[in-house]
Amino acid sequence: MGPVQPPQRKGRMPQYSKNNLVELQNKFDELECKGVFRKPEDVGISVEYINPSFLVKKASGGFRLVTAFADVGRYSKPQPSLMPDVDSTLRPIAQWKYIIKV
Repeated sequence: MGPVQPPQRKGRMPQYSKNNLVELQNKFDELECKGVFRKPEDVGISVEYINPSFLVKKASGGFRLVTAFADVGRYSKPQPSLMPDVDSTLRPIAQWKYIIKV
């Protein structure tokens, strides 16, 4: 995070119909069962900031769970890192004895 913390804000439920709220809860439950989400109290974390999550309809049917990190993203600063170039990627590959393509 940068030198300034994001302001606190209230968590809000999306203005969905009953069916969509049930679908949203089902998606959270499914991802929790898969280990993608954990309850903060289960891992000893105190919540300082909440990002809104909502459903986006997929073209193939069903819904995708999306979380908007834009608000908190304005207050974070990226870690400096070096991006690999083509040469630094190809040199290790050139030393391999086998390349298996499936």
